[in-house]
Amino acid sequence: MSIPTQSVQIRDHELPFVLRVLSRNKERQAAATLTADGSAPTGKTNPFLPYEQDLYVGHFNDNYVCLLNKFNVVPNHFLIVTATYQEQNQLLTPQDFEVSLQVLKELPGLVFFNGGKLAGASQKHKHLQAIPFSEASAPEFPDRLLVCPLYDVLTQTSSQQVQSPELPFLHRLKVDYSPDPDALHQTYLQWVQELGIANDPQSLPGAYNLLLTREWFMIVPRKQEHFAGMSVNALGFAGTLLARTPEQLQQIQETGPLHLLSRVTFPQQPG
Repeated sequence: MSIPTQSVQIRDHELPFVLRVLSRNKERQAAATLTADGSAPTGKTNPFLPYEQDLYVGHFNDNYVCLLNKFNVVPNHFLIVTATYQEQNQLLTPQDFEVSLQVLKELPGLVFFNGGKLAGASQKHKHLQAIPFSEASAPEFPDRLLVCPLYDVLTQTSSQQVQSPELPFLHRLKVDYSPDPDALHQTYLQWVQELGIANDPQSLPGAYNLLLTREWFMIVPRKQEHFAGMSVNALGFAGTLLARTPEQLQQIQETGPLHLLSRVTFPQQPG
């Protein structure tokens, strides 16, 4: 069951955002030990080996397991977990992109990855995450804009551009990418080197967030996890932020989501 939240839709420099705040004191207390994305905190035990049987959905293949996100704030949020232990802070592999594209082929949605603690990762065992877009949402405000408010803004970026002029922080963006896992992986390796995330394919990368939909693929390097007590993970760059208290919600509304995102990233490069 999802942790109850209340949602507020706002615009910042004409960009749409959805802000969620935990509804009641009981939920705030229950979530006090969780990370900002609703995942369990890092501990000595690995929640994915063994995983809870009640959370098990099935195997994508021999190498990846589908688990429900136990601490979710958005319904149907699930995890793409490596069946054997792999480090979360290692560079992604062609197989990681293959299973991500498999998910997106089956259903429209957002696949994302928090690369390292400074990017919001809460577990050392490698896992990607996915939130499907409901096909039963209201036509006037489709579900994709609740899960990923910036979806249409990013989709409208020219396929010739490698960054969105709408976003003030450093990133790489590709619209209408080739749904080939090897080609996507090569683009990923090129970007992590261009952005200074990793010096070469063998080195340990710095912190970054990755977002992937049917329409576009984006990477955002990170310099810190928190700002003003609020943690930001990949969902922040999709346009959704989670506040734990009404005071945090008010602060985001007053300063603007773009200000928060800019403080945990690097400045956009000209050109």
